[in-house]
Amino acid sequence: MAASIFQEPNTYVPANQRLIFGIDTSTTITTAFRFVVVVKENGTQIGKYYLSPNPEDVAFFDLGELTRKRLEVDNRPYSGGGTLFEYQSNYFTRSLGNVASYTVEVGEWDGTTETTNQDNRTVYLIGGREQLSAGLHPGFSDYYATAITKKVWLTDYPVTGSYIELTAQDQTEGFAALITRSTVSNATAISYAVTTSSGTTTTTVTLNTTNGAQLPTATSPVNGFITYVALMPVNVAAAGISLTGWTSYTVQPIIEATLTPVGRALRVTKDCKTYKTDPVELAWANSKGGWDYATFEGKLLTTVTTQNKPYKKALGTWGGSVFESYSFDSETAYFHKDGEEAYQLTGRFTETELEVFKNLVLAKKAFIKLGQWLPVLIDTASYQVRTDNLQIAEVVFNVKLAQTLRV
Repeated sequence: MAASIFQEPNTYVPANQRLIFGIDTSTTITTAFRFVVVVKENGTQIGKYYLSPNPEDVAFFDLGELTRKRLEVDNRPYSGGGTLFEYQSNYFTRSLGNVASYTVEVGEWDGTTETTNQDNRTVYLIGGREQLSAGLHPGFSDYYATAITKKVWLTDYPVTGSYIELTAQDQTEGFAALITRSTVSNATAISYAVTTSSGTTTTTVTLNTTNGAQLPTATSPVNGFITYVALMPVNVAAAGISLTGWTSYTVQPIIEATLTPVGRALRVTKDCKTYKTDPVELAWANSKGGWDYATFEGKLLTTVTTQNKPYKKALGTWGGSVFESYSFDSETAYFHKDGEEAYQLTGRFTETELEVFKNLVLAKKAFIKLGQWLPVLIDTASYQVRTDNLQIAEVVFNVKLAQTLRV
């Protein structure tokens, strides 16, 4: 007689959703009976719970309530300084905290004796989210690199035809993310196919430690189960792929031995628009556990505000050897003073891009490129969309630097 798990989430899923485990038992239920639930993160116990059976003699445990704040999309590479978006030392980098294994062990307490780990399940969670409208335990297999029809890339940009379409300029930076755990991914390499006026040149880069990734495996280290792949022109060129004269290029997961695609290609097309001002790039953590990017036509410095706690002080040096007071001394001083900086971003985008921006408004983390990448807070109340008859929309909203200005 023992407790067992009869309901569980999918193996690889975003952490921020309902992750329900159903538990029953073959033991006769008594008043003193409790189900025992132990949760381990990457093998280390992080919680232990005693659950009373419901009127149907079962219990339900929601792992999502415990884990949704424990994971977040990486903004730094596994090795090297700076931000992930500007990382140029290699083709790939591993996760620093965007993926973890969670083992749920169940047992029983009969009022006298406790027996643990009579049954268990392990799931792998990433720092994304699913909405209630997706239902309980929505499938995530479209992000498993097992066939060319799979989306694979952890992005909210949709598949259009055979590609996930993106645009970029020569100075655009960024990485894309995918799952490379061997039991849910057959990808062993990434194909870069660069198109110029002279034709297309393809380079195959192996997913291995030499190139910054982990060899596809079902064992630890768990942080190697998410691989960030050089995506935008700055990172692709710096890693060693020639982009001289490029008009577009694709990034696609493949089986290296046979060159078989096992997922959709990201196609990056050169953005030839002329901007009146210097364009500004924005990156935000999307709902699938990766990063998405957009380039805005310009930024307007809207406010630099300060806050302080002033007080009055008497003029004169009472503790000195000579009492000194000068007409140019100030009687007003500050216990504390700091500042904030905000910008208004403006850009023109398609309806497809507007759908992606829904997740920009919901994002917990966002960064802006102001010479260097800096964290920002999205002012959701300022978000405005103005459409025209060409199905092009002007998007306007404010962002505030998430770092205090020292004064």
